[in-house]
Order: sequence, then C-alpha cells, then structure tokens
Amino acid sequence: MRLSNFRMTHTHILSLSLFSCCVLLAQPDSSSKLATIAGSVRAPDGTVLANIRVRVVRIKPTFWTSSPVDSGPSGAFTIPNVPDGSYALCGQARLRFLLADPCFGLGPDTAPSIVVNRGVPSGPLTLQMEEGALVSVRLKDPNGLLRETGAGRSPQLAARVVRASLFAPGRAFPVPLDATRPETDGQSYLAVVPRRIPAVRLSIDAAALSIKEEGPSTSKGESRFEKNLPIPSQRKPRIDVTIIADRP
Repeated sequence: MRLSNFRMTHTHILSLSLFSCCVLLAQPDSSSKLATIAGSVRAPDGTVLANIRVRVVRIKPTFWTSSPVDSGPSGAFTIPNVPDGSYALCGQARLRFLLADPCFGLGPDTAPSIVVNRGVPSGPLTLQMEEGALVSVRLKDPNGLLRETGAGRSPQLAARVVRASLFAPGRAFPVPLDATRPETDGQSYLAVVPRRIPAVRLSIDAAALSIKEEGPSTSKGESRFEKNLPIPSQRKPRIDVTIIADRP
C-alpha cells in the first residue's frame, strides 16, 4: 500500500499540540451518569496480561481520554468515571514484549469497541493486544548540538528541537515518539507498531538543525526527514533507522 506524503508546518504542530492538550485535559460532563468500565487484557494467543497500561478513548460525540490504569496479575482492569459515548479500548505494554496498542493511528472513523449509554457500558470488555514490530530510530549527534550545558537550556539550544513521529496508513495525525534513551552522543526513539499494517511513515522535524539518514550518500541534510518503513513479517521483527544531526 502506498502512503501519501504528509508535510507538517509549525502551525500544524502547534495546532496538534493544542488538540492533544485539550484531549488529555477534557473532563467528563458532570450532568450525566458516569460508568465504570471493567475488563481484562489478553495477549494475541489468549493468555492474560498483567501490567498493561489501559485507557479508553472516546471517539464520539467528542474526543476524550480517560486516566490510564494498569491491569492486575489476572489481567483485570477497572476504569471509573467514564461519560456516555463511543469508545476504543487502548493499551500500552513494555517495549520488550513487542505487543502493539490496537489504537495505533486512532482516528474519528475508528470502529468503537465499547458504547456507554446512560452510564451503562456495552460491547466486548476484553482488550486484545496485537503482535507488534519494533521501530528503532537512532539520532546521532557527533558534534554535541543537542547536548545541554549548565543548569539551563540556552535559547540557541532550545531552538534545536527534534520531533519524531510515525503515521499510520491514511492518517493525518501523527503518533509522537519520545526520546526513550537519551545518550551522550545523541538519542534513541523506540516504538512498537502493529504487524497487521503494511507500512508506517517516519517523519522527523529538526528545528535549526540539518538531518539525514546515515549511509554512503554525501547529500546535504534538511530540516525534515521522511521515509516509508515496510513492516517485516518475520518473528520478532525490528526496523532500524539511523539519522545524523549536523549544522544547517
């Protein structure tokens, strides 16, 4: 499947940040009866899973995200204070388990797995995690352009922000990647994506920096890097991308 290119401007990034903030901080309507959603988490083979970070995301009538809870030893979880609406049931596991969140690339047309009506939830209350592939993005910083010095971050260093995101097929909103492993000569970004999708698109934006993929090419880098990443089908798949940061 071919993924269309998607370019994010600083306005898009700011709008997305405000949208994400509003989603996370939105509060349930206190005038309606609130529900408690309880269920269990299971692996692709059906075994129960403990220590999965579970949340529900309301798709309709408006987006809203519950506070996350962890599944217990028996895989059970309970999410209180859920207002009426249509929801997707989402979960996050430790990276080393290679279990993907079924809500990866969540969009307004996502089929809801739970409907809450007048405080009563319906639908399957089992969160089925998916088989995943590990995406590893290594950002090399040989000249120390991202390194902080002293107690604070200088204005020049603050401008050198690197944002890494993945895009699911047909989705305009990115899945942000956090720098999970800061290193002395750079940083690493790790994510697990569902193996059911054919490919994801990696997008990296670097303010006031030049970035390019490591390799024999001598071409000058740019402030944005984009690449389609086909999802491998073999057992315990892994995708590795190495980017080099330099001065513009």
